[in-house]
Amino acid sequence: MVFPTIRAALFAAIFLLNTGPVLASEAINYVLSDGIILRVEQAPLRDEQLARLKMRLAELSSELDRTRPDSLITQFSAGQVNALPEWFFNAVEQCERWHRKSEGKFTCRNGRLKEQWQSKGSHEIERREVRKLARSARIADVVLSRSDFSIKFDKAVVWDLSDIKQAVLLNNAAADLNRLEIHQYLLTATSSGQALTLSNSAHFSLEPWDLPVYPGSKETGVISHNDGWPAAMFASNVIADNAVDAFVIGYLAASTPSRELFTLLDETTQFVQLQDEQGRLYYSEGWHARVQDNEKSRQKVTVDIQLPAINVADYQGPYVTAWITDNKSKLIKNLLIQGSGESWLKELRVWWRKIGRKNEQLIDGMSGATSGNKPVHLVWDGLDQFGKVAGTNDVILHIEAAREHGERTYQQIPLSLTHLPFNPLSVEAKGELGEIVVQAIQEAEIVGLP
Repeated sequence: MVFPTIRAALFAAIFLLNTGPVLASEAINYVLSDGIILRVEQAPLRDEQLARLKMRLAELSSELDRTRPDSLITQFSAGQVNALPEWFFNAVEQCERWHRKSEGKFTCRNGRLKEQWQSKGSHEIERREVRKLARSARIADVVLSRSDFSIKFDKAVVWDLSDIKQAVLLNNAAADLNRLEIHQYLLTATSSGQALTLSNSAHFSLEPWDLPVYPGSKETGVISHNDGWPAAMFASNVIADNAVDAFVIGYLAASTPSRELFTLLDETTQFVQLQDEQGRLYYSEGWHARVQDNEKSRQKVTVDIQLPAINVADYQGPYVTAWITDNKSKLIKNLLIQGSGESWLKELRVWWRKIGRKNEQLIDGMSGATSGNKPVHLVWDGLDQFGKVAGTNDVILHIEAAREHGERTYQQIPLSLTHLPFNPLSVEAKGELGEIVVQAIQEAEIVGLP
């Protein structure tokens, strides 16, 4: 059964109630370019200010339109532009930063890939063909020079900023409003399956299951720039300090396992809540504190797992899983899947029998590479997998590890959430698991996944 997800626009509204400026009920709305709505609380914009703002956004939108042969992006991709406008250079620079950070999982280089999808669709397209296009753009050489706002690139690159177009427009509109000394405002852009807002921070919500791969297509999701194929792993709510970063994180959430995505975030300015198609929720560290979600009374717990250093040739780090159940073995929340590949995950026999074999989407969304014998730090936020407070104070922590050419070890640790703040637990090393320390968190703001 697929549980209904909360609508993207509603997510954005909830964000703003907690993190955005409080605008008076008499605030004025203005419709700008590309479906962008501006809401301001201060004195109304003068007619000439509004006209200039609309004209500038319309010009930027036109320059990003790849269907126009005279647009800036079309001429730029054809190698006909040397010095670029600063706003355009900034947009490409942000794209390239995410290209490097995500190792090509998000990029603005894939115009040729987009053309292929729009001209053929999945019923005619070959995965090998789009994978080749994606790889060619991913490994192409691109050199940016801020000194003269120039960008040099290989012919495999065809630039396409259509994904981040509204985000670029919002960032530039915000800069224009700040120059006009207007600081209490709300900029909003919505479309199928997504909503993007910008005020004192940016908020983006995306439901990939509702999002056409391209206008009019039957396929839904986002195109993974890694392999050129649609993906729809997670719906997401994102908070960031600018609209482009917020959008890119949401886009990546649709094609990236949660553990991998969370490692890409700046933990001081970027926060994300994920939801899979079964309704399970995942949070980056700091999410609840950022949205001021402190009303839920719950005990939060840290789990630190040491993995012993085993002196053998060709040592391979163990696969490790951790999960919380009630006393009747009903799953409350899966905390960790360290390792990938179904054949080896099956060696975690207790976890596989109880959880793994029934939850393919959970594996796709949470699994990640093994990390040698690097210690594992987990935080359980006191919530179940659907974001509700655990309905019991007596739970069981399960930890299982298995190593190639090694042993399998399973630990079952009963926890009393009532007594844990006064009695931290330390469990002795056994087999493939070193010492395990479990303790309560006193700081209400610390929540999340590893």
